[in-house]
Amino acid sequence: MALLTTRHFARTLLRAESDATERLPRPVSSRFGWEIALEPRQHYSWFIDRLVEKIEQLGLRISIEHDFAAFAAATPLMEDYRGGVNPAFDPRCNDMSPERSFWLKVVEDDDRLVSCIAGKLFRLTSLYPMIESLAVWYDNDPTVPHADEPVEMLCETPRSIAGTVSMTGRLWTHPRWRNRGLSSYLPLLARSMFLARYAVDFHFGFVALPLVRKNLPMMRYGFPRVERCFRVLQRGLAEPIELHLVWMSQAELIADVEDAVSD
Repeated sequence: MALLTTRHFARTLLRAESDATERLPRPVSSRFGWEIALEPRQHYSWFIDRLVEKIEQLGLRISIEHDFAAFAAATPLMEDYRGGVNPAFDPRCNDMSPERSFWLKVVEDDDRLVSCIAGKLFRLTSLYPMIESLAVWYDNDPTVPHADEPVEMLCETPRSIAGTVSMTGRLWTHPRWRNRGLSSYLPLLARSMFLARYAVDFHFGFVALPLVRKNLPMMRYGFPRVERCFRVLQRGLAEPIELHLVWMSQAELIADVEDAVSD
């Protein structure tokens, strides 16, 4: 699948090969089974279901999962995982209750995992101290900050990210299924699900430097901006890693949906 520009990102993904009937908003009840609270609900229902259909048209099945022990167990089996593994979605040190988290599981007919992404919700006065203390990775660990995981902050932007905030990460697609659109569909679907149910004020994620150098956060994942965020000596690693922040405001998240729904 060709790289996409961030301008009209969602519209470009969802308009391809669709006819006038497919473009009409669906009923409020989402076929994907996701509760939608944000108005106009029909727009979000159509948008979410259309993304699901795009994945199903590849001959795959997608489901909403809440078992993060199973997600953690699947991580070592992810062939050629490029993002770097951090504990942000590890249920041993995070509250991964269904009220605030989910992961999307994409499988072949034989139930073999071919792609996934995880997400969780925060209520924040500021994202900055959550990153500085690594509570963003260990949100249910009272011992943070950890002396053996020093953090160097590289930007001030997280200070203004506050309110109801969602995060996604651990995006992975099996090498055989890359360049088929999944690395665009899943990030867009997950952040739109958070928007539709929780009316999030911001959505964010972290991306490793090698992916930034390929411009994947903007061209594949559809984020309008990428900036250096922090450097950390993560447990189990010999050298510090540098992570970049990708984020969108509520207005930008809504614009993605409305642009795709509009004629």
